[in-house]
Amino acid sequence: MFEHNIYSCFGSQAELVHALEFGLVTKSSRACIRALTVCAYDMRVAVMRQLPSLLLKLSQIHSTVSMAIPLMEFLSSQ
Repeated sequence: MFEHNIYSCFGSQAELVHALEFGLVTKSSRACIRALTVCAYDMRVAVMRQLPSLLLKLSQIHSTVSMAIPLMEFLSSQ
């Protein structure tokens, strides 16, 4: 049921990943990185298509100790 609600909001997996990518430059970037990590396992093709732009945005995030763990989890999922 949750999966159906997410897809009805965004329309496609690519749109969901794209929305999370835009969230990387907001105050909720930590939550977006964690969501992208889950997407990397469940929606591998959609994440791989946007991986270059995701990596660029991730490289622009100010690194802090609280961001390091979610960031490393995302990178290790690829």
